[in-house]
Amino acid sequence: MRRIDYLITDVRLQTENEDFSDTVGISDTEFLRFINEGQDRLQARIAQQHNSIFLSESTYNIVGSQESYTLPSDIFLGNRVTQVDYSPSSDTTKYMPLAPATLRTRNSGTGTPASYIRQSGTILVNPVSSSSTGLLRVTYHKKLAKLDIRRGSILTFTDSGTQVTALSLDVTTDSVDTTATDKDNFLCIVGRDGTIKMKNIEYDSISGTTGVVTLTASHTYETGETLAIGDYIVVGKDTTTHSELPDHVERYLIAYASWKILKRDSSVDYTEQESELSNMEQEIVETYADISDDIYQIPEVNDDEAWL
Repeated sequence: MRRIDYLITDVRLQTENEDFSDTVGISDTEFLRFINEGQDRLQARIAQQHNSIFLSESTYNIVGSQESYTLPSDIFLGNRVTQVDYSPSSDTTKYMPLAPATLRTRNSGTGTPASYIRQSGTILVNPVSSSSTGLLRVTYHKKLAKLDIRRGSILTFTDSGTQVTALSLDVTTDSVDTTATDKDNFLCIVGRDGTIKMKNIEYDSISGTTGVVTLTASHTYETGETLAIGDYIVVGKDTTTHSELPDHVERYLIAYASWKILKRDSSVDYTEQESELSNMEQEIVETYADISDDIYQIPEVNDDEAWL
């Protein structure tokens, strides 16, 4: 899908809102908010109908005597866990599913984990592992990355190979949007195509004059993270410049934002746009249905054999 600022341009054309400035007309901030609302709505509608879409997974090292593990920051609605698997060693062929449980059956004793409980952005493993070896694999519904406009490009950075300790933006080629950066304390670094290269870097402030990013603390690399001079920053946790939805959904995001703008402007055209949007939404949701004609085998689970 194209970059978010190009979608905003299309919405402006469609709603005849091309004339604007810092003091006149509708700002990019509103268009951006409406496109994000459209993406959130569509993901929720798809997730309601098809629970195997947008799945992702995260792996944790077991910590002895630790009951609680924090769920990923990009989990949908903060709690949409599909499955939790446990391996008593680092051998990924030994994974076995843990049974979902409730707080009523919580067992904080130690032993071999047999179940998990969801609780306020975490999972509780019960019983608590008595060993400091092993893995947890959490499969969850991933929340689509929030969309934002490029707010600056990286001029220099300092790292230790495992941590980013200093960061500055290029103020000679691009002005730093401090209006946006002052409203948040987290940024992500993305590539030209919107790939998130480093996420959720906490900062205190960003200077529009020097481009210096005052980091709250050194950012420790997550697995696979990297950055380079010329990469771009976007504001907010789990944020990018390109929607993770496929190209054919771009028309929906434009239509949704156009409908919201027309409604905001009290335009008589918004009723017609609403009808078109509803039909488009239903069509897209239906395309996500599982249409596989293959035959699925009934899974065979043998706890004793799996952990031998």
